[in-house]
Amino acid sequence: MRLKRDSQGNYSYEYVADQGDIAEAEQGLAAAQNDLYNFDKDRYQSNLDDMLSAWQEFQEQYKKIVTDVSLSE
Repeated sequence: MRLKRDSQGNYSYEYVADQGDIAEAEQGLAAAQNDLYNFDKDRYQSNLDDMLSAWQEFQEQYKKIVTDVSLSE
């Protein structure tokens, strides 16, 4: 808070933000958003890898079933 005097001589209080605190908070927010982005990106890649692995396993098992001559149609 800062005491301010206008052109007519009247006093009033004016709120003045601490620019250092604002810059620090903005930097913290940017870092948190970046961490969230990286977490989401890594998790998405992990899910894609899991799906690819499951698809490859399915294909291998399906190929075994199709080529197994002991099974009848």
